Amino acid sequence: MIQIVLDASVAKSCSDPAYSDEAAKCFLYLDELRSRELGLIVNEVLEAEWDKHGSRTFTKWRARMESRNRVKRVPEKRSADYRAAVADVYDEGIRVALEKDFHLVELALLGRHPVASRDDKQRRYVRDLIPEYEALGAIQWMNPVTDLEVDSWFERGCDSASFTLSEAA
Repeated sequence: MIQIVLDASVAKSCSDPAYSDEAAKCFLYLDELRSRELGLIVNEVLEAEWDKHGSRTFTKWRARMESRNRVKRVPEKRSADYRAAVADVYDEGIRVALEKDFHLVELALLGRHPVASRDDKQRRYVRDLIPEYEALGAIQWMNPVTDLEVDSWFERGCDSASFTLSEAA
């Protein structure tokens, strides 16, 4: 089963689909995960973010996913190489932003899990780090709100060639 690293930005945005276009797209993305028998992968850092920022709609959806054993909890693992690459980032603002989401990238890197996040700035920062740390280029990173190709990604069976950071413009 493919397991998705679901950023708290999606968990926060997922609310009643009638509320906004963004909420509807996040809701539909989560509904697609549920209907296609996909799961979530989470460590204690990400789970704390879900608890803090997740909408009521997300919390109910998550409970249903957990009752179906589709949320896999793993211990936090760190990538010393990735952290070293981030430590070398000259721009302090970018470095701090990258450090804030170590847990997302490390879950994706160490388990080859796709990332769903609304944080396009973070995606750009990670992508820009590929020349210093090539393994980042294999990460699939999608925004359920702005990436129009998400539906076709599901239709192609979550094609691992789609949304890789090395292919992103």
